[in-house]
Amino acid sequence: MLPLSLLKDTLKQVQQQFPFTQVRLVRGTVSSLLAKLNDGEYQIVLHDEFNGASEFETQPFSELSISYICSHSHPLSQYNAASNKLISQYPQVLCRATRAHSVFGEVQAPTENSWFTDNSSDTLQLVSKGVGWAIMPTAVLDAHSAFHQFQREEATGSTIRTYITTSSNRAGTPAQEYATTLLKAGSEH
Repeated sequence: MLPLSLLKDTLKQVQQQFPFTQVRLVRGTVSSLLAKLNDGEYQIVLHDEFNGASEFETQPFSELSISYICSHSHPLSQYNAASNKLISQYPQVLCRATRAHSVFGEVQAPTENSWFTDNSSDTLQLVSKGVGWAIMPTAVLDAHSAFHQFQREEATGSTIRTYITTSSNRAGTPAQEYATTLLKAGSEH
């Protein structure tokens, strides 16, 4: 669920410093990513659920702003703020990965009327066609002006904290150490 825009500067710097390093970006559930980190298959995991297990070094990475969106032709586009009662009259388009994260429970609206997609691109396409509304990280929307953004009156949160996690009992490659240093330094700003 984390937008790649959070990583573009770091990835560019790693590529310049270590031009022959292979980088693999993978999306998955936090539990599966951390299991692969623990097994040594991954060196760095960025995620949006805190896990303070002792075999990992975890620190805050960034705060993601969340936006409630619909197409400009959708009935909700008339509102700058909408109640749960109003929102629940229309389908919510959910990316399955988002639904699996407990952290999104803080920002999800209560609705029984949901459509599910396998990725955020499909979610954005359905919403742009007027199928319903969605909750997305604002950074994902920066390149998409095709959406009306509104506030949810009963929302309990509008940001999601993200974390960077590395193995605390395994030394990394020079490229991994450099990337981790850059990411951790970026999280302090």
